[in-house]
Amino acid sequence: MRVRSATRCWPRTRARSRSTHSGKGTWTLTSGSGTFADAVANDGLATYTYSAADLGTATFALSYPTGATPIDVDAYVTATPATRDDDTESTLAWSPSGFTVTASALSNPPPNPINDPITTKTAGTSFNLNLTAYGQTPTDPLCGVIETYTGAKTLQWWSTWQNPATGFVTPTIGATAIGSSSGAPTSLAITFTNGQASVTAKYKDVGQMAISMRDATVSPAVAGASNSFVVKPADFAITAVTTPALVANPGVSVPTGAIFVAAGDPFRVVLEARDAEASRTQNYGRETPAEGIKLTASSLVAPVGGRNGTANDGSIGNGSAFGATAPNGTFVGTTFSWDEVGAVQLSASVADASYLGAGDTLGTATGTVGRFRPHHFDVAYNTPRFQTACSSGAFTYVGQSFDYAAAQTPVLTATARNTAGSTTQNYAGTWMRMTAGSLTGLAYSAASGAVSPSAPNAPLVTAAGAGLASVAFSNGPTEAFARAAPVAPFQADLSLALNVLDLDAVAYAANPARFGVATLGNGIAFTSGKELRYGRMAFSNANGSELAALAVPLTAEYWTGSLFVANTADSCTLVPIAELARTPSPVGLVSNPTIANSPLASGAAGLSLSATGAGNTGYFALSYDLSTLTGAGLDFLRFDWDGNGTYSEDPTGRATFGIFRGDGKTIYIRELY
Repeated sequence: MRVRSATRCWPRTRARSRSTHSGKGTWTLTSGSGTFADAVANDGLATYTYSAADLGTATFALSYPTGATPIDVDAYVTATPATRDDDTESTLAWSPSGFTVTASALSNPPPNPINDPITTKTAGTSFNLNLTAYGQTPTDPLCGVIETYTGAKTLQWWSTWQNPATGFVTPTIGATAIGSSSGAPTSLAITFTNGQASVTAKYKDVGQMAISMRDATVSPAVAGASNSFVVKPADFAITAVTTPALVANPGVSVPTGAIFVAAGDPFRVVLEARDAEASRTQNYGRETPAEGIKLTASSLVAPVGGRNGTANDGSIGNGSAFGATAPNGTFVGTTFSWDEVGAVQLSASVADASYLGAGDTLGTATGTVGRFRPHHFDVAYNTPRFQTACSSGAFTYVGQSFDYAAAQTPVLTATARNTAGSTTQNYAGTWMRMTAGSLTGLAYSAASGAVSPSAPNAPLVTAAGAGLASVAFSNGPTEAFARAAPVAPFQADLSLALNVLDLDAVAYAANPARFGVATLGNGIAFTSGKELRYGRMAFSNANGSELAALAVPLTAEYWTGSLFVANTADSCTLVPIAELARTPSPVGLVSNPTIANSPLASGAAGLSLSATGAGNTGYFALSYDLSTLTGAGLDFLRFDWDGNGTYSEDPTGRATFGIFRGDGKTIYIRELY
């Protein structure tokens, strides 16, 4: 237990002292706005009721002219005396004379009380200790500065660690390291003038301590000590920033170039607690309770005007997760994270913002740390719809082109996220790295049949707000299901898939993203039905009198799975008369065609040929050009009429005028099929 000397004839400044336990001493209030009372002079007792303005601290002075020595100054709660201080201040030994240690030189005569303690110091920075020989002498019973104590004096010096209780270095007086205990002091020659001297001290470590001295060449010895004071670190110097795998920070602050880690992913930092001369302060972290270190993003380097983390306060995930490592004064953490996109500077400070209650130390900021990219994308979809080719019939022919309905094209919104799933709002402007070229795997798939082309045009990719990218598809090229041999009607359940990626390979975890699913009933919607019908356009032969118009069936049909039947749902297909070809036999035979229904009515064109006239008998070989290149653009209604395995032939038929049954009573006959 540390013993400190004090002169009996002068008050000493003590904080929160209430009882001397000796029945002697008079207390006075030095600082504090609460209620103070020393009811009986020189009984060693006083009471104090704190006020909110004190913030838990008040200062008292003790006058102790007589009584036992040493004494234990104690503070306790009046209502519960068992609640008392922990005696870390040690005891006070009183003598007729001693050294008073102050931050500044004392006036002579000194103030009453003397209240000029050594305040918080910075490790590695020089500070003054002012010594005053104070008290009584055999020839001068009055207390005061002992002015006869002058000239070169040999004083013994030592320091006392208080928190932590041990250390690696001791303070220096001048350039000489002093002892670490009263039993092993260091002797130094100090020159006094009229009872006062000033020395330069420095402590190249941190903690709470006191510096003691005595002149053992006189009897009784003249001794003294500083008040307990705190020395805090000068800097937290970050010496390495790497990934957990020890890949160095690239220091990139533009949207291109090497990536450090993803937003929210861990990185590693090594730092040293240092004094003002860049030496490690080996005691840091050995206090009771141990002081920690907090890492922050002290400034946002890029993007300009962006957000410094999700909370926009520079918070670093697991920011206090430092652990001590060799050599002493070195600390490392491997689980730090910054949860935005961009680049920052890092700095460190005392974890609780006050080293041993003496204030914070803000470390030197690093250079650029970055760049940070998003961790992943989440996606959201609109609800696209294909335009049913024949809306009124709620079907589309196999091989017929179709596209998205107006204003119902697919739009995907990708949201950039950090590891925890929060939006990285800095992923915007030039820091938004998604392009049409970065997307891959654009493809259609179908539950039944095969669609062509197999992929849409490249989408338009634009920034859609803080952390958002819009992927918008336009109409074209039109789609069609591949057409070959007849197939039964089926549902057009289509899916559009793409891999959502940006130029940094940031991905949607569930890639590929999909509009619709290529399973029955789960594909992209159609405006009025998604049935696909395998169709053909067919003629039926006709014959009749040359004296009357002749109706020639030209009908849209579809395959039911077992036969072709009239597609009565088709009231959509246009059949312009110009694509009808007629070859007369004999050559001079004349008849004018008309098509009553274009578009078809219940699948029928309503084709008829005008009467050829009395005596003008013969036939017309008919064909209808369905080709896209030269005809009606209805290739999807062609068929393999000659059975050669190709489904690209136009329909043909014959209309015959002047055919009779041979019975004179039969004027007109028509075959029905």
